Amino acid sequence: MISDKTIQRVRDLDIADVLKPYVNLRRSGASLIGSCPFHTDNKPSFSVSPVKKLYHCFSCQRGGDAISFIMEKENLTFMDAVRKIANDNNIPIEENEATGTEEDRANARHRESMLAALDILQKFFVDSIRVNMTDESRHAVEYLKSRWSEDFYSTAGIGYAPKNGKEFMDYCRRKAIPENILFELGMYSRGKDGSVYATFRQRIMIPICNRWGRIIAYTARYIGDKANVPKYINSPTSLIYEKGETLFGIDRASRNRNSEYVIRVFSSMFQN
Repeated sequence: MISDKTIQRVRDLDIADVLKPYVNLRRSGASLIGSCPFHTDNKPSFSVSPVKKLYHCFSCQRGGDAISFIMEKENLTFMDAVRKIANDNNIPIEENEATGTEEDRANARHRESMLAALDILQKFFVDSIRVNMTDESRHAVEYLKSRWSEDFYSTAGIGYAPKNGKEFMDYCRRKAIPENILFELGMYSRGKDGSVYATFRQRIMIPICNRWGRIIAYTARYIGDKANVPKYINSPTSLIYEKGETLFGIDRASRNRNSEYVIRVFSSMFQN
């Protein structure tokens, strides 16, 4: 697997240089703007922040960093996107050596399988409010707009898990994601009668990322009208996520590590 050092060097690149082959950008104040490469865009709505190293389209609501851009545009996994960007920018690719016991190597492979599964699941959640628009998803978007700016929830990758969990489970089957991984990630739960169901339903899905920007868990906010339903539920502790050792937003702080940054720690992630 590609080393953390190589991933950081890719994240340190000027995002405009990475996006240059896909979109013509021009300066507009502190940002760069151009026509969105993801859809027909007669009035430029694609904005790039060189300082934050993030992009956002005000029309289709896509957003993220350079790696997530290449993942979506080229239909690549996280590691393959890192590899492409590194090759395109003459960054030597260092691979982690297979060290440790066989159990250590097996755990490393399993961690990567879990991270890769979350990359796939993330597309379902964001497409639920970006592509597959229904009255339910429009309600979710209204909630998002009442809490955050479009720029923030887009670049943060916040999405939605529909009320009908079957849609999510059908998606998982089409993508051939192993059930054991879905249970480990807390995406699937089992009822008292042994039936399997989607854990997250009718919830705003807020990604929790590691310092490299890879999703490792979710905080999910219920927006339905049922009483006695927990407002927030979180992904369980797993091989890739331990709540007490994860600082929400560390990926954004890491991306802006050359800027003056202040980190505030609160007792809870969100107040409402």
